Amino acid sequence: MSSVQEIEEAIKTLSPSDQEKLYIWMDEQYARAVDEALEGAVQSGVFDDRIRQALADHASGNTRAL
Repeated sequence: MSSVQEIEEAIKTLSPSDQEKLYIWMDEQYARAVDEALEGAVQSGVFDDRIRQALADHASGNTRAL
């Protein structure tokens, strides 16, 4: 299978049980990829400026309780 269209057609032939297993697997794969991307961003300091600004806003009273 080399195209999304072929994969979509193959998925249609799966039993409902196998489709559910596939959806669960895909959800886990997506979550893992998002977690890895977020961890990489945190490790590289992408959010450091935003964190510092949020802490400064809070310290100066520019925040409110949720």
